[in-house]
This record gives sequence, C-alpha cells and structure tokens, in this order.
Amino acid sequence: MTSPLFEVAYFPDFAGGKTIVLSGTKRALTEFAELLEALLGAGAGSVDLNNVEFIQCYGDVEVVLKIVDRKPGMKRTTKNANAFEWALSIEKIREFSELIRVVAGNIGPTHHYLECFPYDEVTVVASKGEYDLRAMFHSIRANDSS
Repeated sequence: MTSPLFEVAYFPDFAGGKTIVLSGTKRALTEFAELLEALLGAGAGSVDLNNVEFIQCYGDVEVVLKIVDRKPGMKRTTKNANAFEWALSIEKIREFSELIRVVAGNIGPTHHYLECFPYDEVTVVASKGEYDLRAMFHSIRANDSS
C-alpha cells in the first residue's frame, strides 16, 4: 500500500501573507498527526519534513520541525529563502495534533490555522480537500517565468 500524500508548500503571498500550507487526505493528515505525536513521545529532537516518506515538499521548501521550551512558531532560517524552522512546544504539538485530526475528520473541504502567536513569522495552515498544492505551485512558477 502506498503512503498517503501529504503536501507542503510555501507561498509568499497566500491570502495576503507569507504562508506554509500543509495539505492532505484524511489518511495523510492523520499520519502527520501521528508524526507529531511520535516526536512528542520522544520528548526531544527534530524532524526534517523533506526526509519523511509520505511528505512532498514543493518549491525547494525546507521545513524542520523541532521541540522547544519557549517561543514556538514558524520562522525563516538563514539557510535560504525557502528554509523554515517550525519550533513547537510540547503544548503546541498536542494542540496541533488535535486540530489536524479535526481537519482530517471533517466530511468536506476544510482548513485550520496552526498559530503560535506572537512568534510566527509565517502563517501555517492545515487543509483537507481545498487545494492542489502541486498545481498551484507550478502555476505560480509558470507565471513568474513569463
């Protein structure tokens, strides 16, 4: 059985702001929630989302998720323009895992913001059934090169 596809893309102007969109099927979102919970179970560490089998990152985006004690949030790193660190506290991992499961369990298309106010530099949205990130990203790239 193939792994569910969970998509990650960065859009510098998505609904008016810098946004990382996390999108997938019910199964893929559930698997991502389980990934968060596994990190929580480890109690420390980090996960490079680009190296997770069921995750497809578009546009050279790099996202490393790590557990922190304070100041959680999605922040751009100095590595390159599309590199981000998603620093999450244990409480935020629990909260986001639950919210992602709610999105996964919804019957129709839906989304939820995964916010770490006031520390986010980039908005994070978890979505099901709303976006085809691959098509959106390739459409934006085609428009940028014309």
